Amino acid sequence: MVIHLRKLQFSLLIIFFLFYIEKAKAIIIDFNNTLRNSKDFYSKNDYKTSFEHFSKLEKKYPNNLLIKYNLAHLHYKNGEYDLSEKKFKELAENINIDNILRANSFYNLGNSFYKQAKLEEAEKAYLSALQINPNDIQAKKNLEKVRQELKNKNNENNDLRKQKDKKQKKDKDNKNKNSQRNNNNNSNIDKNIRKQLNNLEESNKDFIKNQILKNITGNYGIEKDW
Repeated sequence: MVIHLRKLQFSLLIIFFLFYIEKAKAIIIDFNNTLRNSKDFYSKNDYKTSFEHFSKLEKKYPNNLLIKYNLAHLHYKNGEYDLSEKKFKELAENINIDNILRANSFYNLGNSFYKQAKLEEAEKAYLSALQINPNDIQAKKNLEKVRQELKNKNNENNDLRKQKDKKQKKDKDNKNKNSQRNNNNNSNIDKNIRKQLNNLEESNKDFIKNQILKNITGNYGIEKDW
């Protein structure tokens, strides 16, 4: 009876083992079929449909980093650079990812930054990719391109700053000239007013003098002989 029970247990184990093998085969077949369809649509530049197939795979295999990588890549292909930036950044910072996928994630993160004109961030991402894989020729080329654009941008900013400073200096000089001109005009006006006041004062002096003489003559004039 004991021997029979052991044989029965062994038989059940075989049944369960075969069941899981068949289930695993079905999962692998389903995975490969979905992956194949995704790649077919991708090769036809139908990135939207390819994304839909990869999204289905992600729901079934949420921890598969390669699926996440492809989804991030499809966000980029669809022009959704903010989303590809987010997804590639998550992958690059994932501690469970292998170095090859991490280096590629940093590289594509740099591309996502570049498409959004975030040149400083793109430079850092390419540098991170090259730290992991120093032989990445494309990352080196992109890094050189970004650094050249940053240099040009800085030169343009310097030129704009110089033009702004030059304009401010010119405006200040014009303001000073106008102020000086106004001061000169005011000075001339003051001189004219002072001159008029002086003339008025002299006239008043003559008028007062004549009045005094007139009064004196009128009161104390010499009587004539009649």
